[in-house]
Amino acid sequence: MTVTLKLEQNFLPVKYTESLIGDKQPMNVIFINCERDVEKVRNLSKDLSLYGNINLVLFVKGFESSLITTCTNPVGNPFLLSESASFFVKCYEDIVIREWYAFDKNKLEIYERVTWEPERRLILKSRKLMQSDNDSVNGKLLRIGRFLISEKYDKYFDELFLALNLAGNFTTKINEVKGNVRSGSWNASSQTWSGGMGLIQNREIDILGYVMPPYPRILDSADLTVALQNIDLCIYIRKPTSKVGILWAGYLKPFTYQTWCAMIGVFIVTVTLLTFLRLKVENGLYHGAISENFLHVWGCYFQQGLPEFPEALPLRIFYYSTIIFGFFMFAIYSASFVSELTVLQDNLPFKSLEEFVKDKSYKLATNAPLFYDERVIDPMLTAIQKKLIKRDKAPKNTQAALYLICSQKVALFSVDFITTRLSADIKIPCRLVKINLERTTYFRMAMPKKSPYIKAINYYIIRLRSNGVLKRIELKLRDSIDKHISTINEPTEQKFQPGTILDVASLLAVFFGSLLLSILIIFFEKMYLAVHQSQSLQISTRFCRKAARVRKLNWNIK
Repeated sequence: MTVTLKLEQNFLPVKYTESLIGDKQPMNVIFINCERDVEKVRNLSKDLSLYGNINLVLFVKGFESSLITTCTNPVGNPFLLSESASFFVKCYEDIVIREWYAFDKNKLEIYERVTWEPERRLILKSRKLMQSDNDSVNGKLLRIGRFLISEKYDKYFDELFLALNLAGNFTTKINEVKGNVRSGSWNASSQTWSGGMGLIQNREIDILGYVMPPYPRILDSADLTVALQNIDLCIYIRKPTSKVGILWAGYLKPFTYQTWCAMIGVFIVTVTLLTFLRLKVENGLYHGAISENFLHVWGCYFQQGLPEFPEALPLRIFYYSTIIFGFFMFAIYSASFVSELTVLQDNLPFKSLEEFVKDKSYKLATNAPLFYDERVIDPMLTAIQKKLIKRDKAPKNTQAALYLICSQKVALFSVDFITTRLSADIKIPCRLVKINLERTTYFRMAMPKKSPYIKAINYYIIRLRSNGVLKRIELKLRDSIDKHISTINEPTEQKFQPGTILDVASLLAVFFGSLLLSILIIFFEKMYLAVHQSQSLQISTRFCRKAARVRKLNWNIK
């Protein structure tokens, strides 16, 4: 649908705008012949870009001076197009129709799309008719803020940006980030960032090559890309010294406190019910000794039997049900108790985030300085913020954090692959226990506020993830199996591995074995049938011969 409009106020009727919603590709044709028309388009450019309709602007000659300079060599953004909006423009007698694409509010990018000649009609000059948000990085030079972390992290970001470069067809320039806190720290008095976040805030770089958590203060100063990594939060502590001893409380560990209370209640109800049942059934022979019923129920629970099995059917049913219930409870208790004895577990002061909050013996440190100032929503994370050591005593890097928790009674709040932040020549000074907090955060890269590149970068990150490229790169960051680190509450994530011929060898063996067995059975059946037919033929032949002899003998006698 094509509509030619006059540039007047409220020139878009309500019925017309409503009709554009159901139309697949509406187009507006606008004629401009003076500066006043340019001003009107400037005021109405946002309305013209609604519903994704195509806008064709034709500069035509009028009585006033021509706008040849504005048309052929525009300065800035003459129509004040919104970011990522585009107009098609034809200048007077020029046969080329160009696309004016608003890279941002102050900059236009011009592409030659079509030539328009009366004799030859429309001829495409490019593969694409319109520029999209995903093309904003095409052919651009992006400034990347980087700093050295560790071999694994550096290799991860090298491969990540290489994949993004190939997917988005752009180049990068590395800007080294300097400062004590490379990722950045917040200055509350000046309301500014230092380090990499400071470069983002001042728009000196386009992307910070570092994973950033989605904290509110970061979101106020920068835009974050879609999630790069799904990371579990953990607490690391020094592994306590193992002590061998008999803990009498271990007999109570198979069941919880609530389960023990429920069993005691069931036991009392069972004894009481047996007492009333015997008073009703035994007709004066029973004198109501509760201690006797207590011993009977106790014996049923622990498979001790009864001194004399009753003859009354109600009592028999009662004792049968009690014995079966006691059998199952005793089996569950025995299995749980044996597992407690056979499975070696570290005697830790806490094994979850809730237990750590209640613990008074451990302080908390973190190698993420941003965690000190952030307003977290999770009440448990808010509680552990109060247990943080002073900021001036906080470790400056991961190596210092490990030495701190190995030398003092301090826990480290960090992510689940801490060893990737260490250099290859640095060893963990002591044995550690990693306690998974069963809480997940998503890390992203930071970009300046309202960056024109963020939509394209997000698109290519999602594309790399859907193609499996990002997953392969992420595997380099995962912790390798380290004998110095044991894990508590490790998440059971299903990991898929490529199948090999050995994985289906048993199925193939069953299939081909069954096929071979079937062939052998058919062969033996055929052999048996052939032999049976041969024997039958011989028998019938002999019978026929004997019958012929008998008939001949009878004939001779006659």
